[in-house]
Amino acid sequence: MIYEKEEFKDVIANISSRELDILILDAKYTSDFNFRMKNLTKEIMGEGKLNIELSVIFNTEGEIALIDETIIGKYISDAYAIKICKYYKTKDIQLLIEKIIESNEKSKEDFIKISYYILYETMEEIFESVKYKKELINHYGQYFGIKDYEKEDKSIILVILSILYDINKFLNFDRNTLGILSKIILSK
Repeated sequence: MIYEKEEFKDVIANISSRELDILILDAKYTSDFNFRMKNLTKEIMGEGKLNIELSVIFNTEGEIALIDETIIGKYISDAYAIKICKYYKTKDIQLLIEKIIESNEKSKEDFIKISYYILYETMEEIFESVKYKKELINHYGQYFGIKDYEKEDKSIILVILSILYDINKFLNFDRNTLGILSKIILSK
């Protein structure tokens, strides 16, 4: 199957939005992400697209008080596409995905590992702290084989694993391709 560049980015954005909505109750965002969103909001409002105010609300300190997961998903998707293309030294995510789909299992595992690190770095750029749904975190931890992992970043790691699980399905990779990640995470 051949994937359109925008299609794959849209898939990443939709998956990210959905998983954040499912697992995260509330979040505090980094000052850099707050700054970027404030500037983006001003830019969009300057173009006459006033409905952005409904998607991002800032408190009196200028920090994000409320943000639609769709915006965060789009940010994750854009950052992911840029970083994965840079890593693989290509400008076309469509060609990259086609090559990965046609590659051997080792290359697919490497792609998933690299995607994990890129998504983790991107999440660190966005979130300062998160409040999560404990019962779901416990369930997902069991499902992904990291129930004994008790570090502060567990909720973000589980969001990333959920995103990668869906990417795995979208690209028709073997489910075992994700198994390598739990070993990496537990060895931290």
